[in-house]
Amino acid sequence: MKPALIFAIAIIAFGFPGCKKAENAQPLQDTIPTEEHWFICGIGPSATFPGGHEAWLAFLKKETNIDMLLNNGAPAGDYTAVIQFKIDTNGHVFDAKPLTNAGYGAKQEAIRVIQKSGRWQPEMFNGEAVVSILKQAITFRLEDEAVPEPR
Repeated sequence: MKPALIFAIAIIAFGFPGCKKAENAQPLQDTIPTEEHWFICGIGPSATFPGGHEAWLAFLKKETNIDMLLNNGAPAGDYTAVIQFKIDTNGHVFDAKPLTNAGYGAKQEAIRVIQKSGRWQPEMFNGEAVVSILKQAITFRLEDEAVPEPR
């Protein structure tokens, strides 16, 4: 019995507001050690993929190698790769890193696809482009194929 692959995409949080270093920032709590940690975070929309959310999901579905886990010998089950990445002020993806390790190459494939996504519309804060931090979860689901009942 060979596993069949069902590809599912789950959005953990499509975007987090981009942050810009604050001038003359004041500590919010005593536990933050240096002023380089003080940021003002945008309230507006995060960076967006060209065509919006639906286009992003279509891109992920089209570009992800859904057979990769099978080729790496993964048994039936769910394999979720959560990737954090940034969109710079010019709309380019950078600093993609896994937050989970599902095994069988899931995180590598998720990073590969996200890095391939091309130019985004950067987040704007007070009329200025700022860096956005995004998280994306991609779940690979491998299920055993149903064996037909003998007649």
